[in-house]
Amino acid sequence: MTETTGGAVIARMLQNESVEKVFGIIDGTYFGYYAALHRLGIEIVTPRHETCAAHMAGTYARLTGKLGVCMASNGPGVTNLLPGLVVEQARTRRSSIARRHGRQVQAPQTTPAAIGPANPRTQPNPAARGAGSHEP
Repeated sequence: MTETTGGAVIARMLQNESVEKVFGIIDGTYFGYYAALHRLGIEIVTPRHETCAAHMAGTYARLTGKLGVCMASNGPGVTNLLPGLVVEQARTRRSSIARRHGRQVQAPQTTPAAIGPANPRTQPNPAARGAGSHEP
């Protein structure tokens, strides 16, 4: 039986969700994960800062309608990623965070560090404008 790494499992999960790009800064800790992404044809886009990775993933999701995924290394990488995730969460109400905790990956919602396209049920309803609105 072939041994499978956690990075390979996550990369396959992303492939099953039709992810084409992952935004994040490459760190030596996750070379197995990056190698699995590369083997599966998922492009790694490397910004200059982790916060940019979150904004890039969010913008990618909004423009393409596809799942935008960002990742960061433990410690300062995650600290730098959080401001971008907070803004994207406020903007689209669709960000999920997966974090490495010991040897398990825990995901509060559906996919690792993913920012999905805007959910139409959470967007403002143009027909329900307030009485003070000057728009037609």
